[in-house]
Amino acid sequence: MNVKDLSNEVLIEHLKDSFENDCFAELYNRFMPLYYKCMRTIRIEGFEPDDYLQEARIIWWSVIEKYDKANSPYVATYFARVFENYLSNIRRDRQAIKRGGQVSFTSLQETSEFDDFSDNITYLEYYVKETTSIDEQIILQETVDAFINSLTHLERVALCNRLLEEDNNISHIAEQLHTDRRSVENALARCRIKCKKYFDIK
Repeated sequence: MNVKDLSNEVLIEHLKDSFENDCFAELYNRFMPLYYKCMRTIRIEGFEPDDYLQEARIIWWSVIEKYDKANSPYVATYFARVFENYLSNIRRDRQAIKRGGQVSFTSLQETSEFDDFSDNITYLEYYVKETTSIDEQIILQETVDAFINSLTHLERVALCNRLLEEDNNISHIAEQLHTDRRSVENALARCRIKCKKYFDIK
C-alpha cells in the first residue's frame, strides 16, 4: 500500500483502526501549507513556528477520533476549520489573560502538607510518590513535569482552579480569570488532550 495514493478520508479511516506512523506522517505533512498560513494570519504572542506544528499534531488526534464522514465529507475542510478555531481561541485566551493582568491561583507545583509524608511536597508529587518503584517514580515525575511545561498559562490556571479550588465550576473560573466560559472550556479541553498524550490515556 502506497500511502501517497490514499485520500485524506481513507488515511483517517486507517488511523481510526490502528496507528500507523507512515499514514499519520503523510496526512500531517499534506497540510503544511495550512500550518504556515496560520502562522501568518493567526499570530499568537509567544508562539514559535514549532508551537504551531505541535498544536497541529494535537488537533489531528482529536480530528482522527471525532471525524465523521457523514457530517463532514472532506477531511481538509473539517481539519482547517477545527485548527483555525483552535488557534483563534488560544490567541483570544492569551489576550484575555494579558488584559486581566496577573491572576492569583493555586499552583500545581505549590508545596502542601500530607499526613503520610513528613516533608512538604507538591500536589502532583504526592501522587507520584504513591508508587512503590523508584524507576516508576522517576518516569512519572518526568512525565508530570513535561505535561505541566506543555500547558499554556491559561490552561495551567484553568486546570489548577478546576482541580484545587472548592468552587471549581466553569462559570466561576471564567469570572475569576476575567474571561468567558467558552475560553475556559476550550482550555480544559486542551488540557485533556495533552493529558491523554503524556499519560497514554485511551
